[in-house]
This record gives sequence, structure tokens and C-alpha cells, in this order.
Amino acid sequence: MKRLHIITVCVGALLCVGAAAQSFRTGYFLDNYVYGYRINPSQVSEDSFFSLALGNIDLQHNMNFGVKSFLYPQQGGKIVTGLNSAVSSSEFLGNLRAHNTLSVDENINIITIGASNGSVMHTFEINARAMATASVPRDIFAFVKKGGEGTYDLGGFYVDATGLTDFAYGLAFKLTDKLSVGARAHFLLGHQNLNFNTANSRLTLSGSSISIDSDVYLRTAGVAQVSVDGESRVDAGMSDSYIGGAGFALDLGVTYCPIPGLETMVSITDLGFISWDDNFTGHAYGSHQFEGVDVTYEDGSAQADVDGALEKLEQAFAFKPDSEGSHNTGMPMNFAIGAKYRMPFYEGLSVAALMTAHSARCANWFDFRVGATITPARILSATVNVGAGTFGASYGAALNLLLGPINLVLGTDGFLGSIGTIDGIPVPLGGIMENLHVGLGFAF
Repeated sequence: MKRLHIITVCVGALLCVGAAAQSFRTGYFLDNYVYGYRINPSQVSEDSFFSLALGNIDLQHNMNFGVKSFLYPQQGGKIVTGLNSAVSSSEFLGNLRAHNTLSVDENINIITIGASNGSVMHTFEINARAMATASVPRDIFAFVKKGGEGTYDLGGFYVDATGLTDFAYGLAFKLTDKLSVGARAHFLLGHQNLNFNTANSRLTLSGSSISIDSDVYLRTAGVAQVSVDGESRVDAGMSDSYIGGAGFALDLGVTYCPIPGLETMVSITDLGFISWDDNFTGHAYGSHQFEGVDVTYEDGSAQADVDGALEKLEQAFAFKPDSEGSHNTGMPMNFAIGAKYRMPFYEGLSVAALMTAHSARCANWFDFRVGATITPARILSATVNVGAGTFGASYGAALNLLLGPINLVLGTDGFLGSIGTIDGIPVPLGGIMENLHVGLGFAF
């Protein structure tokens, strides 16, 4: 049934996107963490270092919903979707947000070189990055689930995905014993950008009448080639061009030590944009009125001419290509403020706090955490932290080993949300936010 196809597309839009890579926030708490300049560009490492071929990998996933929003265990071990008649509309829709969002942030480090004399540090990096956010409004699920007379707001169905290569150069130096400043410049080579947005679209049901106001926008650049056939249906293929745009971003940071043992910092990262050459721009817009379609439902059970209704929707959302041009996309910006205090009675013990605010379309979030770090020797540093934010309570932990020239970091920024099981398999029931980090470098 096409109702199931629609919800599959909606959930797929949420689950199958990648987004702009975020720095490993728990790394801020670690001692001897040479890649801390990604959070605070003014950090000056004591050592020079390099990594080559997947030296640092960051995989982060944020979403404000969980598996329990779409899958429902039943007696006998059976699992059904929220569209099943065994699940009431009030229960299914009550487990959804007004806007159900997801971001998946991925950064694969190809090469890093850091040169430091303890007072001035230069860094150079090449990273493969993926960026995307997705959002599906609850009203789309409400229409698919229960229908009924009324107006459904279809606006806010949004997918934005980008793939790029990031060439970054950083400079950090100590102005005084108490003050350090730093900046990183990013040259961004864009490979793919896809933007889909329903904007101001709504659907009104009244008896056997359907009224649709559509304002849908689709724009692509780079590798994926999109075209529209004679029936205004979108076809996708591959372009011969692997470069679709270029851009620039800037990171800025300041570190200040007002009293012995206390270090404070403020930073802003990924302040920039990418300019794209479009290979397709299309609109589906206008007001449409359709008669003679049964759009009544019983709660949780389809009793309507769903196929007929969806055929009308296809007509209303037929794309008309616009003239090709160019467009700019902003980078997802991060603002961080932190403080770290080293205990006077034991230099190897410190406590710290970090606040991070992330700004990206359909994926803004806030995270605050406090933690403690113990460094009994220069070769070993371990940290744990707890916090709260947009996605609820969180925790993080990391271990940094410096074994001669080898610098190994393992850690996570935390896994949020309650955990349940489906057929014995642990699954996140609520919103989640996690960031796994693996780093291998060589200090000298």
C-alpha cells in the first residue's frame, strides 16, 4: 500500500543522510590531546605531530526521535509500524515531534601535519567530510496515518546533503604567558549538494475534496545529475563533474589564563559558505483542487481511496525545471566556551566545563557538560564527563595514550536516550546523540 511507501520515504529521509563533521567535544577535557585545536584553534601543543591515512575518524549522529516512534512490539513478539491498526493515531502521533530531525556528521581525516615549538603552532589538514540535515513534519505522518477533514501543514519537509574535501591551515601562538590566539582557514572543495524543501505547502481535506497549495523546491549540484522527464517526474543519474562548488570557512579561538591553574577559552568554528554551480533547479508550485476522492479514515485503519489521493498529490507536486544558476550554502557553525581548572594539590587532576552551540538549518542544538580528567603520567590521560542539552542527559569518556611517538585516542561523546530491546537487540527508544572518535597520530 502506498501509505507504507510514503512513511518509508519519510523515515528514509531521516535515517539516510550525512552531515557536517563536528569536533570530538570530550577531547577538550583530555590532557596531551594534540587535536584540541579543532575545538579551540588557539591551543598550542607541546609536540609536533602528524597522522596519515585515516588518522582521525569522527562519526556523530543526532536525532530527536527514537525507534519507539515508528516500531511497536505486540504480544507474541510481533513488531508492527505505527501505521498498523493495532496502534492508535493518538499513540503514534504522540510519540513524534512537530519536526522530526536528524543529522549525521562524518569526518575522515586523510592527513594532518602539526609543527610546534611550544609557543607557535602551524597545522595543515586534509579531510573528507559529509554534511546533511533532514526534517519531516508530524503533519505528514498524521495525513498518512489517519486522514480526516482538516488542514495538514506539509511545510518543513527538508533534506540538505553535501559532500566535500576540506583543506585547512591553522596558526596558533602565545601572545603572553596568559593569552593565546589562533585561527584556521578552510578551503572547501564541494563534490555534491542536494537541497529539497517543501517550504509553504499545505493540504486541506473536506469530504471528497482535496485542496493542495504546493511550494516545493529541489536543487542539486555536483556529482548527482538530476533531470525532469516529460511527465515532470524527477530522474537521477551521475554527472561527469566531481567538482560542483568551492568555498571558504574560518575558525577563531582565544585562550586566557586569569589565575594560576585556570584556563578559559572561547571559539567559533566553520564560519563560512560554499558557492555551487547548479546542475538542476526545479519548482513544484501552485494551488490545486481535486474532487471525487474518498479521504475519510477510521482511527488507525485505512478506509479511504488512498491510491486516488496520492495520484492527486503526484500531480500537485510535479516539478518544473528553472534556469540553471548558482547558489550558496552556509556551513554549520559551532560556538564553544570552556573553562578548565587544574587542582593545586595534584597537577594530574583537573575539572572542566564546556558549552557548545551548533547552528545548522533544521538541526540546531545545544550541549553543556562538565567532567574530570586524571593524568598520572604524560603517557596516559583519561577523562569522563556528564551533561545535558537539546537531546537530554549525556555522558562522555576518552583515553589518550602517548607511547613514545605513537599517540592513540579512543572515546565517545555519549549516547543519549533510553535503551530497549526488540527481539533481544538493543535499540535507542528515544532521541540519541553520539559521537565515536578514533585517532592515531605520531608525535615528535
